[in-house]
Amino acid sequence: MTRDEANVLSRRLQIHLERNHFGLCHAIIEEVEEEQKSRGRDDGKIYAIAEIPHVDLVTVSLLEKRRGLIYIKDLEGMTEEDLLKIDGFGSKRVAKFMKQLARARKRNEEIELVGRP
Repeated sequence: MTRDEANVLSRRLQIHLERNHFGLCHAIIEEVEEEQKSRGRDDGKIYAIAEIPHVDLVTVSLLEKRRGLIYIKDLEGMTEEDLLKIDGFGSKRVAKFMKQLARARKRNEEIELVGRP
């Protein structure tokens, strides 16, 4: 999914959530999941920051809204110091996120080596 597609999807979900149309939100999410599977995207890897296990919504929101970071690949070359420059990111949040990111990257590397988990 491209960044533009993700932005459109995010806006669609936001509109329906604001109107309490939770059933429509579930339908949209299921539609996207099916589309991703049909594209062969269901390889078990983690691509989006929001998919990283145990990353809280505040962290995802700060990365997306303050820096436009959506995918793990968007973080390439960023250091802990770079993350500390983001408003809302303190040393504890950075340390916790870096551990979660390292686990996600390790999982992706293992999948590349041996296939699905």
